[in-house]
Amino acid sequence: MNNNIIIIGSGWLGSPLAVHLANQGYRVTATTRAPNETRSIADNVALTALNTAHPSHVTSTLSKLNATTMIVAIPPIRDNNNYFESLMVLSNAAKEANIKRVLFISSSSVWGTNTGLIDEQSEVSPASDSAKAMVRFEQHLEQQTDFSSTTLRLTGLFNVQRHPGRFLAGRTGLANPDAVVNMIHQHDCIGLITQLLQHQPWQSVYIGCAPSHPTRKDFYTHAAAQLGLTAPEFVNAGGSDAKSISGDASAAQLNYQYVYADIMQATEVN
Repeated sequence: MNNNIIIIGSGWLGSPLAVHLANQGYRVTATTRAPNETRSIADNVALTALNTAHPSHVTSTLSKLNATTMIVAIPPIRDNNNYFESLMVLSNAAKEANIKRVLFISSSSVWGTNTGLIDEQSEVSPASDSAKAMVRFEQHLEQQTDFSSTTLRLTGLFNVQRHPGRFLAGRTGLANPDAVVNMIHQHDCIGLITQLLQHQPWQSVYIGCAPSHPTRKDFYTHAAAQLGLTAPEFVNAGGSDAKSISGDASAAQLNYQYVYADIMQATEVN
């Protein structure tokens, strides 16, 4: 199998992932929705326009790239009410282009308002339209025989640029101070994906979530302090029965050790 990878989406996760994989020796192409995009991700990463509103163009583009692995890293966006249909265009194009492996970057939102301990075997319960679309596509991938596929469900995403200290700073009357936080640093997202690409065989679902789970009150108060921002104010109690997502089994399966296992420490700005 060759090392050609196409990453669908060149946003917050897709762009740094593309650079990392290219530096690891993969031949990487990332996509953008903008037809006249002029920015460059890196000298060793190609950028090509791809719009799922034009299925035939998607198929021809994937075929020309001669990629063997497709990573779908496009989150739902507000101006796209056809998220599932867009994902299906990519799946159908992957078959036509003879892509061998498809990795779908999904979200912990597929568990909706579930409570208690959540792991790879937990039943999904999507509430939002986007989460329902993700579940439908995950189920579609599980049924495919034209290519191997897997899903990586990521929890709340952050890094220095997307610092959680800004998420709730200065807000008041916030609920569920005792609910635990389920988050993952961008560096560990990329690390897990890199391990997945090297791991065979794939299972149907993996989870990306740091092993530490501070409470909402402790985490967001600490994070705001790191930026010198006003601490959020929470109601007295609530949320102790909220979901706690465990990515431990996935990390063990992939032999991955989290760089930012302690997410409180990860928010500290030096």
